[in-house]
Amino acid sequence: MNMKKFSSRQEKRVAKQLNGKLQPGSGAVNVTGLKGDVRVDNSSEWDLLVECKTKAVKPGQGVRSMTVQKSWIKDVQNHAFDMGKSMGVVALSFDGKENFYLIGEHDFLNMYQAVRDYEQLIQKYETALNQIVDETNDPNVIDIINNL
Repeated sequence: MNMKKFSSRQEKRVAKQLNGKLQPGSGAVNVTGLKGDVRVDNSSEWDLLVECKTKAVKPGQGVRSMTVQKSWIKDVQNHAFDMGKSMGVVALSFDGKENFYLIGEHDFLNMYQAVRDYEQLIQKYETALNQIVDETNDPNVIDIINNL
């Protein structure tokens, strides 16, 4: 199997996993709006541009290492910025099955903070709902809350 087929399979898999769309002419078109391999536009808060990199292997086999170039990360970040995307990501595949995602420190810290904020918000709502359950005698309200 040639390198283009491996790359195409990875791009399709990444697009499916992230509910994204393949960029037309991926890797062949030198137009700013068509950079990257996969774009993900399904969030009102953020969207991604993904550059896929794979190491050509025979089906069912993998490689143990791959040289990662800093320019891959910087380029996808710059292209994402030029396209108005929130984040540029590099997807690496060593075996044609599993991807590892590389992101810059700033994006990682933003994602980490978003998860922490989400956890705090969930805790806040759980506390409020438990207080409502404790203070109400209405079985319908308790049933609704317990079924959330």
